Amino acid sequence: MSINKFEKEIVIKKAQEIMKTINNTMYQVKKRTIRNFTLALATSLIMSSTTFAGEHTVNDWNSYKNAIRQDILKQDESIIVNYEGDEIYKSLNDLNALVKTMYNEVADGMLGTLEENNVRGIHFKTNGIVSGDVDYKLISGEYNITYKNSFQDMQESQTIIDNFLSNNIDSSMSDYEKVKTIYNFVIDKLSYGYANTGDTAQDELNERNILLGLQGEAVVCEGYSMLFSKMMTSAGYNNKIIRGKVDSGGHSWNLVEIDNQWYHVDATWGDDTSEKIQEDYFLTSDDFIEAIDNPQLNRTWIKSNYPQALEIYNKEIENEDHIEATNAVEFAELKKTQELLDIARSLVNELIEDDVKINLNSRLDELQILINKDLIEQLNEATNAVEFAELQKTQELLNIARELVNELIEDDDKFNLTSRLNDLQILIDDYNEQINKATEAVEVAEMEQTQELLNVARELVIELKKGDDKFNLTSRLNDLQILIDENSEIDMPEIPDDTTTGGAIDVEIPEEPEIEPEQPEQPEIPEEPEEPKEPEIPEEPETPETPEEPEEPKEPEIPEEPETPETPEEPEQPEEPEIPEEPETPETPEEPEQPEEPEIPE
Repeated sequence: MSINKFEKEIVIKKAQEIMKTINNTMYQVKKRTIRNFTLALATSLIMSSTTFAGEHTVNDWNSYKNAIRQDILKQDESIIVNYEGDEIYKSLNDLNALVKTMYNEVADGMLGTLEENNVRGIHFKTNGIVSGDVDYKLISGEYNITYKNSFQDMQESQTIIDNFLSNNIDSSMSDYEKVKTIYNFVIDKLSYGYANTGDTAQDELNERNILLGLQGEAVVCEGYSMLFSKMMTSAGYNNKIIRGKVDSGGHSWNLVEIDNQWYHVDATWGDDTSEKIQEDYFLTSDDFIEAIDNPQLNRTWIKSNYPQALEIYNKEIENEDHIEATNAVEFAELKKTQELLDIARSLVNELIEDDVKINLNSRLDELQILINKDLIEQLNEATNAVEFAELQKTQELLNIARELVNELIEDDDKFNLTSRLNDLQILIDDYNEQINKATEAVEVAEMEQTQELLNVARELVIELKKGDDKFNLTSRLNDLQILIDENSEIDMPEIPDDTTTGGAIDVEIPEEPEIEPEQPEQPEIPEEPEEPKEPEIPEEPETPETPEEPEEPKEPEIPEEPETPETPEEPEQPEEPEIPEEPETPETPEEPEQPEEPEIPE
């Protein structure tokens, strides 16, 4: 037996009437199982038809509703939910109300969806048993659903939609451009009108059939709103179908979400030759679509059931944001710096969720990989510079390292390298202070030209680390030492007032090793003994009347004078004993009276 959908509905209605009769009988006969819809015709209907069916077994009400929702999404025409709970009810009416309530709660949760709007009619059936004298338990709830668009029609419609989207929508388009492209397709493809086959029930279905509309048949507002909703979902946009009222009766249109804001779209009223009217009913607000001040255009809907649309979409803002973010990405790609990349990323993240945003983020991700490689090389270069500066401990190298570190991005590596440079700066500052003290001491010694100040300066210079500063200061001290020594030799002739001629010279000569080894020219000093040739000294022989003078060589004080040098730290130089032998040259003087004096150095 083969019957169409509307014949099925007639059979179902007759079966329900029979069910009522059976229910009345079962109500009088307690503890007998109620078997609704057991007619052979019903069995034949199910077995011979091509309906989709779903059956579930649950033991709580949430699972019960989930089973209904799942099968509506699959467009099952027959849904059976077996219930194993222990709840007790007082009458069959309570069971029937419960089965209906379960469906209504599911429908309320799906309000505004294409799937909920696609349901044309629903018939409920209740199976239960009598428990006790007046108690009833639910065995199962059955739902037979008629859809405006069959599963097969929806599948064919989806194929047409997918082909259009793949050929007309791409990632470079803004949200406005994508939604407008789909809106234009709907109003260009569909034609508003009514079916007229002579079968009212069939006409009502045909007028709401998406596939027929795509094939050129006339459809009403529900056909427009369901097609637009299906295309919006396929394109990735949240949307709702609103069922409201206008002056002429019921009306259906859409809400679509863009960048967390909802907007009204009425493709039915926008299907006009006037471009202004087309624009008026595209991405508009609650206030505009409601048209309170225009009775002919005024519409109402249960606003609490739907999101608010507070404003009309401003496409200029979206375009400006896209341009600004795109320019920022291109500039970051050109300069390849982390700072510019971060700026571009912040602008891109502020964009609405669309393909433009996805593409810009992908470009930034690729740039980040490239910058990370450069950052690793930059970090290695900065680290090596810091290590070299720490090794050499010079301000110049520290400054070079500091410049490289300052170019790093703000992270732990930069913080650690900066801390190391700060510690090195303290060390260098301390050393610079040490150099300044040594330099100041050298300058004072050069100004005063005294052996004591020279020795103090030399001690400070010796404490410096090897380098140009120490070398230069040492050279200056060596030059100063030569000058001081020369000045001391010029003053030596005054010494004979207390000692024998040449004695002071013999004592001073051993002190010459105080000069750095690089001054070997100093042995020229022995030429000084020629000074005794001065005529004044030979006149002293007139004093032989005092024979006590020969005892003067015994004075021990004179040999002790070599110990007085203030810089005894350099005794390493006594290896040059040749210098003391030079006093033998006094044998040439014309003073034969004192040939023994060269023995004094002993």
